[in-house]
Amino acid sequence: MIGEKEIAELIDRIEDRNALGTSPTYSRLLRYLTAQTLSGDIPKEQSIAEHLFGKTAAKSDTSKIRVYVYHLRKKLYQYFEENGADEAYILRIPKGGYKVEFVATQDQDTEAVIEDDPYERPFLPKWLWPVLGLLAFGNLYWLAKLQKAEEVSKEISPIWADIFENDKPLQIVIGDLFVYSDVSGETSEGAIIRHPLVNTREQFEQQKSLAESQNRELSAMPYSHLSMGSVEWISSLTRLIGDEQDFSIRFATQLEAQDLHDYNFIFVGMQKTANIFNSYFDKSQIQYDPEVAYTYGLTREGIIKNYEPEGDPKLQHEDYGLIVKYPGPNDNVIFMFSGLFDTATSEAIRTFVTPTKLDDIEREIVERLGRLPPYFEMLIAVNGMDRIGFESEIIHIVEIEE
Repeated sequence: MIGEKEIAELIDRIEDRNALGTSPTYSRLLRYLTAQTLSGDIPKEQSIAEHLFGKTAAKSDTSKIRVYVYHLRKKLYQYFEENGADEAYILRIPKGGYKVEFVATQDQDTEAVIEDDPYERPFLPKWLWPVLGLLAFGNLYWLAKLQKAEEVSKEISPIWADIFENDKPLQIVIGDLFVYSDVSGETSEGAIIRHPLVNTREQFEQQKSLAESQNRELSAMPYSHLSMGSVEWISSLTRLIGDEQDFSIRFATQLEAQDLHDYNFIFVGMQKTANIFNSYFDKSQIQYDPEVAYTYGLTREGIIKNYEPEGDPKLQHEDYGLIVKYPGPNDNVIFMFSGLFDTATSEAIRTFVTPTKLDDIEREIVERLGRLPPYFEMLIAVNGMDRIGFESEIIHIVEIEE
């Protein structure tokens, strides 16, 4: 029987050999689950969320716990198969709970250590399935279009390679639109509102303060709204990733700053829905103000030129999109595909997942920059009809230093 001292030393060795990666979250999670197990108090998801994220942990944080624990199980399994193969005891967290087990190596069935992903690839929160179902029903045109589209590239391009080779888990983040109720204090009549300039909690609170002065009561809804292109974005990316890597899907309104340390990210959505990813503009040559929402600014030779969509999105129009691949704060990678409308967002995704388009864009990047850099910033103009892009051109591209 292993004692507490030997357990502590085992966890120290797991950490010292970098089996849990560079993020402190997995170390904190493992030590907390171990301590609670030894005390005989197996924690619930809410207790784990409060330990990791603080007493103000929201309900959405509990769903993240299942993802963290799943990846912790994988990290532990890999350790005991490789660097820790000589350990006298194996540490594991069986599926279906958060109790830590310590099993003598000679008694261990190695196959039992491998835990199935509690969310079959890709991970979709249960509440997202009906939303996607409604989107699919309302966007049969998009789905039919996908059936005829070229298959995504099965060979890993250098542009995508580090997303799959990096040891961080991957999250696809979909930009979602903030929704709230607006009820009159005098008549009690209300409506569900989707305001084009209310895309974050902070913007909602500003709108709420204004409404209170007009005797109206605003309340954030427990759900959000997806752009019509979301079905295509998710489909294209899941086909690209295939079996290369486990991943999960979340909405941008669910993310917090701490999350940026623990994952590789692919964000897809209109720029106004990027939320915490919009902090990228603090160090970009491109200017973007979420309060304006529909304008990119680019400074050249001391003169700022603004790029704004022209035309009706339902008819012939021009949109602008941003594709950025940049280093995250913890040796992770962030890939952002965005646009002022969803036309440019969709075209950006097609360009980087369709083999012929990806080959073309790689050649153009090399022609302009002299090489295919690991990180870059690209602004594109897209001509489209009814939110479908037909042609695009690069109007700005620079390499981002590591």
